[in-house]
Amino acid sequence: MRLVSFKDSSGVRIGAVVDDKVVHLNALLSAAERVPDDMTGFLAAGEPAMAAARKAIDAFKRGEGRDAAIALKDADLQAPVPRPGKILMGGRNYLRHLDELRKEGAGRGEKIITPPMPHIFAKFHDSITGPGKPVIYPKIVRQLDIEGELTAVIGKRAYHVEEADALDYVAGYTIINDGRVGSLPAGAGPADDFQGIRNILPHGALDGDQGRDSRSAATLGENLHQ
Repeated sequence: MRLVSFKDSSGVRIGAVVDDKVVHLNALLSAAERVPDDMTGFLAAGEPAMAAARKAIDAFKRGEGRDAAIALKDADLQAPVPRPGKILMGGRNYLRHLDELRKEGAGRGEKIITPPMPHIFAKFHDSITGPGKPVIYPKIVRQLDIEGELTAVIGKRAYHVEEADALDYVAGYTIINDGRVGSLPAGAGPADDFQGIRNILPHGALDGDQGRDSRSAATLGENLHQ
């Protein structure tokens, strides 16, 4: 199930990608079954909302609600989770990346050590933007680095979670095109000070069927794969 946030004349809505269509989920559900029409509220509603979404998709596949869909190519897709509560990212978390950093830093006399744990840092929620949307960054930035990142979307509040239970908290996966400052003029400050600039993290769909019973990895595209 590939979930999206898309914008129409009524505002931002929750939909699902079915073949080459974006289906408005609530248009295929009764008043009692309808889900929150924003992704944050949808995820907070948990498994009942996921089950309702699957029901709407099944109804569409049976031929119901054809007027509830628009062509994917014509959809104004937003970031699937337009306003996440927090964005946590990890750096220096695998050896090949560390080797790349060592090669890059050798000419500058930098010494890159292997850290005891990944470097975790945060970005602001308004650094998120949608697929195909502009990436905006300060004029003083001389180099903008981009990296494709597998992103786990946490669907419920978690504290002190055991490793064996971790996937119970994953609502789905998406892909983020992580834009980050690669170099700054002298005196501009640490690069991490600029990691939360607005509209620098385009990301696609949310794959929402990929928790504990996952059979595949993430999907590329404009959705949240569940």
